[in-house]
Amino acid sequence: DHPAVTVSHAITNLAVASFGESRRLEPIGDAARARWLKEIEWLLLPVQHIVMMKPAVKVLDDGTRVEVMQQQLRQDIADALPALRGIDESLYHVLSRFNPADIAVDWQKNPQ
Repeated sequence: DHPAVTVSHAITNLAVASFGESRRLEPIGDAARARWLKEIEWLLLPVQHIVMMKPAVKVLDDGTRVEVMQQQLRQDIADALPALRGIDESLYHVLSRFNPADIAVDWQKNPQ
């Protein structure tokens, strides 16, 4: 498998493990949120270190210009990572605003 697919599956499994325990729609507790944040950081840490080497010019103290290779985060990751974090934060804000009165559901077998 491609590493991106592996990370995607891991994030999906994390979501199931963190939020799949809920038997009903309810606000996210502090413990579940803390676990989610910790585990998502563990999953994204390797992604944050996928870099490309780009040529750059470094000026030494004596004014000499030297060409060096500089690490740069891959462009697709640099674009997607902030978006992923933003979506995660938006999802948390939506789920954290629920209260039991908003989620009152009447589970009747035969509504008549």
